[in-house]
Amino acid sequence: MTAHLVLGEHGMIGDARHTARIDAQGTLTHMVWNDGAQARLHLDEALYPRGISSIAVSDARLVTQSYRAGTTILDTYFSSRSGAVKLTDFIPVASQDVTPDGRGDVCRVVRFLTCTRGTLGGALFLDLDKESDIRPPEVDDLGVWRSRPGGVCVQVDGSSPIILEHDRLRMDFTLKAGEQAHLAISGQHAAQEPGFHGLAAARKALAQCDAYWRNADTAKT
Repeated sequence: MTAHLVLGEHGMIGDARHTARIDAQGTLTHMVWNDGAQARLHLDEALYPRGISSIAVSDARLVTQSYRAGTTILDTYFSSRSGAVKLTDFIPVASQDVTPDGRGDVCRVVRFLTCTRGTLGGALFLDLDKESDIRPPEVDDLGVWRSRPGGVCVQVDGSSPIILEHDRLRMDFTLKAGEQAHLAISGQHAAQEPGFHGLAAARKALAQCDAYWRNADTAKT
Protein backbone atom coordinates (compact mmCIF):
# COMPACT_ATOMS: atom_id res chain seq x y z
CA MET A 1 0.00 0.00 0.00
CA THR A 2 1.35 3.41 -0.95
CA ALA A 3 1.53 6.07 1.75
CA HIS A 4 0.24 9.33 0.30
CA LEU A 5 1.71 12.73 1.07
CA VAL A 6 0.22 14.97 3.74
CA LEU A 7 -2.60 17.32 2.73
CA GLY A 8 -0.27 20.31 2.43
CA GLU A 9 1.70 18.49 -0.27
CA HIS A 10 -1.30 18.10 -2.57
CA GLY A 11 -2.65 20.40 -5.24
CA MET A 12 -6.39 21.12 -5.18
CA ILE A 13 -8.39 21.39 -8.40
CA GLY A 14 -12.08 22.24 -8.76
CA ASP A 15 -14.90 24.01 -10.59
CA ALA A 16 -16.42 25.97 -7.64
CA ARG A 17 -18.73 22.97 -6.99
CA HIS A 18 -16.53 19.87 -6.94
CA THR A 19 -12.95 19.30 -5.82
CA ALA A 20 -10.16 16.78 -6.25
CA ARG A 21 -6.62 16.45 -4.90
CA ILE A 22 -3.44 15.61 -6.81
CA ASP A 23 -0.27 14.75 -4.92
CA ALA A 24 3.24 15.89 -5.83
CA GLN A 25 3.83 12.73 -7.89
CA GLY A 26 0.81 13.36 -10.12
CA THR A 27 -1.49 10.84 -8.38
CA LEU A 28 -5.19 11.67 -8.07
CA THR A 29 -5.97 10.75 -4.46
CA HIS A 30 -9.38 12.26 -3.67
CA MET A 31 -12.62 13.37 -5.40
CA VAL A 32 -15.56 15.08 -3.66
CA TRP A 33 -18.80 16.34 -5.20
CA ASN A 34 -22.46 17.05 -4.37
CA ASP A 35 -25.38 15.08 -5.76
CA GLY A 36 -28.88 16.44 -6.39
CA ALA A 37 -29.73 16.26 -2.69
CA GLN A 38 -26.52 18.16 -1.84
CA ALA A 39 -25.07 15.11 -0.10
CA ARG A 40 -21.31 15.00 -0.15
CA LEU A 41 -20.04 11.94 -2.04
CA HIS A 42 -16.46 10.79 -1.83
CA LEU A 43 -13.94 8.73 -3.72
CA ASP A 44 -10.87 8.70 -1.53
CA GLU A 45 -8.17 6.66 0.16
CA ALA A 46 -10.76 4.52 1.98
CA LEU A 47 -11.73 2.96 -1.36
CA TYR A 48 -8.45 3.52 -3.20
CA PRO A 49 -5.47 3.13 -0.82
CA ARG A 50 -3.06 3.42 -3.76
CA GLY A 51 -4.75 6.51 -5.13
CA ILE A 52 -7.57 6.79 -7.64
CA SER A 53 -5.40 7.44 -10.69
CA SER A 54 -1.64 7.46 -11.06
CA ILE A 55 0.84 8.04 -13.87
CA ALA A 56 4.01 6.21 -14.90
CA VAL A 57 6.30 7.84 -17.46
CA SER A 58 9.06 5.72 -19.01
CA ASP A 59 12.57 6.59 -17.78
CA ALA A 60 11.43 10.09 -16.82
CA ARG A 61 11.77 12.11 -13.65
CA LEU A 62 9.33 14.53 -12.11
CA VAL A 63 10.54 18.06 -12.83
CA THR A 64 8.03 20.42 -11.26
CA GLN A 65 4.35 21.02 -10.51
CA SER A 66 2.48 24.32 -10.64
CA TYR A 67 -0.90 25.96 -11.15
CA ARG A 68 -1.66 27.94 -14.28
CA ALA A 69 -1.83 31.57 -13.21
CA GLY A 70 -5.27 32.59 -12.00
CA THR A 71 -6.77 29.09 -12.36
CA THR A 72 -7.24 25.80 -10.51
CA ILE A 73 -5.63 23.93 -13.43
CA LEU A 74 -2.62 21.95 -12.21
CA ASP A 75 0.35 21.08 -14.47
CA THR A 76 2.87 18.36 -13.56
CA TYR A 77 5.99 18.10 -15.74
CA PHE A 78 8.06 14.98 -16.46
CA SER A 79 11.30 14.85 -18.45
CA SER A 80 13.84 12.37 -19.76
CA ARG A 81 16.64 12.39 -22.33
CA SER A 82 14.23 11.26 -25.03
CA GLY A 83 11.41 13.69 -24.34
CA ALA A 84 9.19 15.63 -21.97
CA VAL A 85 5.49 15.50 -21.16
CA LYS A 86 3.08 17.73 -19.25
CA LEU A 87 0.19 16.23 -17.25
CA THR A 88 -2.64 18.74 -16.87
CA ASP A 89 -5.34 17.95 -14.30
CA PHE A 90 -8.59 19.92 -14.20
CA ILE A 91 -12.30 19.69 -13.46
CA PRO A 92 -14.38 21.13 -16.33
CA VAL A 93 -16.69 23.98 -15.41
CA ALA A 94 -20.30 22.94 -14.74
CA SER A 95 -22.40 22.31 -17.84
CA GLN A 96 -25.46 24.41 -18.63
CA ASP A 97 -27.83 21.47 -18.19
CA VAL A 98 -27.26 21.33 -14.42
CA THR A 99 -30.34 22.49 -12.51
CA PRO A 100 -30.08 24.89 -9.54
CA ASP A 101 -30.38 22.01 -7.06
CA GLY A 102 -27.46 20.21 -8.70
CA ARG A 103 -29.44 17.56 -10.56
CA GLY A 104 -27.62 16.24 -13.60
CA ASP A 105 -24.29 17.30 -12.15
CA VAL A 106 -21.24 15.08 -12.60
CA CYS A 107 -17.83 15.23 -11.00
CA ARG A 108 -15.38 14.70 -13.81
CA VAL A 109 -11.60 14.92 -13.55
CA VAL A 110 -9.75 15.16 -16.85
CA ARG A 111 -6.10 14.12 -17.03
CA PHE A 112 -4.68 15.78 -20.15
CA LEU A 113 -1.26 14.88 -21.56
CA THR A 114 0.87 17.02 -23.87
CA CYS A 115 4.28 16.00 -25.20
CA THR A 116 6.43 19.13 -25.20
CA ARG A 117 9.70 17.66 -26.51
CA GLY A 118 10.94 14.53 -28.31
CA THR A 119 9.01 11.29 -27.77
CA LEU A 120 7.84 9.91 -24.44
CA GLY A 121 5.65 7.00 -23.40
CA GLY A 122 4.01 5.73 -20.26
CA ALA A 123 0.62 4.90 -18.83
CA LEU A 124 -2.23 6.40 -16.84
CA PHE A 125 -3.94 4.09 -14.35
CA LEU A 126 -7.23 3.87 -12.49
CA ASP A 127 -6.57 1.74 -9.44
CA LEU A 128 -9.28 -0.58 -8.15
CA ASP A 129 -8.15 -2.15 -4.89
CA LYS A 130 -9.31 -5.75 -4.36
CA GLU A 131 -9.49 -5.30 -0.59
CA SER A 132 -12.26 -2.73 -1.05
CA ASP A 133 -14.69 -5.41 -2.29
CA ILE A 134 -15.31 -3.47 -5.50
CA ARG A 135 -17.19 -5.23 -8.28
CA PRO A 136 -15.06 -5.90 -11.36
CA PRO A 137 -15.31 -3.05 -13.88
CA GLU A 138 -17.35 -3.55 -17.03
CA VAL A 139 -16.80 -2.14 -20.51
CA ASP A 140 -19.51 -1.18 -23.01
CA ASP A 141 -19.55 -1.12 -26.81
CA LEU A 142 -18.10 2.40 -26.83
CA GLY A 143 -15.05 1.32 -24.87
CA VAL A 144 -16.19 3.17 -21.74
CA TRP A 145 -15.37 1.39 -18.47
CA ARG A 146 -17.64 1.53 -15.43
CA SER A 147 -17.07 0.52 -11.83
CA ARG A 148 -19.47 0.90 -8.89
CA PRO A 149 -17.60 1.31 -5.58
CA GLY A 150 -19.90 2.15 -2.68
CA GLY A 151 -22.94 2.51 -4.93
CA VAL A 152 -21.28 5.22 -7.03
CA CYS A 153 -20.86 4.78 -10.77
CA VAL A 154 -17.34 5.65 -11.93
CA GLN A 155 -16.90 6.00 -15.70
CA VAL A 156 -13.52 6.02 -17.40
CA ASP A 157 -12.95 6.94 -21.04
CA GLY A 158 -9.97 8.30 -22.94
CA SER A 159 -8.37 9.02 -26.28
CA SER A 160 -6.41 5.72 -26.29
CA PRO A 161 -7.57 2.14 -25.67
CA ILE A 162 -8.11 1.29 -21.99
CA ILE A 163 -7.44 -2.25 -20.77
CA LEU A 164 -8.07 -4.14 -17.54
CA GLU A 165 -4.76 -5.16 -15.98
CA HIS A 166 -5.27 -7.32 -12.88
CA ASP A 167 -7.14 -4.99 -10.46
CA ARG A 168 -6.76 -1.69 -12.32
CA LEU A 169 -7.47 -0.01 -15.63
CA ARG A 170 -4.55 1.10 -17.77
CA MET A 171 -4.26 3.51 -20.70
CA ASP A 172 -0.88 3.39 -22.45
CA PHE A 173 0.42 6.38 -24.39
CA THR A 174 3.36 7.16 -26.66
CA LEU A 175 3.44 10.81 -27.69
CA LYS A 176 5.64 12.82 -30.01
CA ALA A 177 6.22 16.57 -29.59
CA GLY A 178 2.90 18.40 -29.99
CA GLU A 179 0.75 15.27 -29.61
CA GLN A 180 -1.84 14.96 -26.86
CA ALA A 181 -3.97 12.36 -25.06
CA HIS A 182 -6.50 12.39 -22.23
CA LEU A 183 -8.21 10.22 -19.62
CA ALA A 184 -11.56 11.31 -18.13
CA ILE A 185 -12.81 9.94 -14.80
CA SER A 186 -16.45 10.68 -13.96
CA GLY A 187 -18.40 9.91 -10.82
CA GLN A 188 -22.12 9.98 -10.03
CA HIS A 189 -24.92 7.75 -8.73
CA ALA A 190 -26.20 6.61 -12.15
CA ALA A 191 -24.41 5.75 -15.37
CA GLN A 192 -24.62 8.12 -18.31
CA GLU A 193 -22.99 8.59 -21.68
CA PRO A 194 -19.38 9.77 -21.50
CA GLY A 195 -18.92 13.54 -21.59
CA PHE A 196 -15.90 13.59 -23.89
CA HIS A 197 -16.33 11.97 -27.28
CA GLY A 198 -12.71 12.34 -28.33
CA LEU A 199 -9.65 14.45 -27.78
CA ALA A 200 -11.12 17.55 -29.45
CA ALA A 201 -13.87 17.73 -26.80
CA ALA A 202 -11.30 17.41 -24.02
CA ARG A 203 -9.23 20.22 -25.58
CA LYS A 204 -12.35 22.41 -25.69
CA ALA A 205 -13.16 21.65 -22.05
CA LEU A 206 -9.62 22.62 -21.02
CA ALA A 207 -9.81 25.90 -22.95
CA GLN A 208 -13.21 26.69 -21.39
CA CYS A 209 -11.91 25.91 -17.90
CA ASP A 210 -8.86 28.11 -18.40
CA ALA A 211 -10.99 31.00 -19.70
CA TYR A 212 -13.51 30.61 -16.86
CA TRP A 213 -10.93 30.98 -14.12
CA ARG A 214 -9.02 33.76 -15.82
CA ASN A 215 -12.23 35.74 -16.33
CA ALA A 216 -13.20 35.13 -12.70
CA ASP A 217 -9.78 36.36 -11.57
CA THR A 218 -10.08 39.46 -13.75
CA ALA A 219 -13.55 40.22 -12.35
CA LYS A 220 -12.12 40.29 -8.81
CA THR A 221 -9.73 43.04 -9.77
